[in-house]
Amino acid sequence: MISFEQKELLKDRILELVNNGIKGTELVVKIISESDVLIHTDVVKVIEELMEQGEMIEIDYVLPSMEYRIKSFYLPKGTSISIEK
Repeated sequence: MISFEQKELLKDRILELVNNGIKGTELVVKIISESDVLIHTDVVKVIEELMEQGEMIEIDYVLPSMEYRIKSFYLPKGTSISIEK
């Protein structure tokens, strides 16, 4: 379990990394590699909390070559998304 102060610092760092968009796996790996006290579940919980608060959005997608795997991409709040075929 992380302290309130650690959680707030973690939120700020996550939002900083998400500012230009980032793949889900890259975000988690980057955050964990920067800290010797955080674990995967701490990071995921804070990411989910930020999404619930509307601070960031997650796009889940499946590539045709990897239909067995769901991938995620995170973007900052206020991002406009356009999907073209």
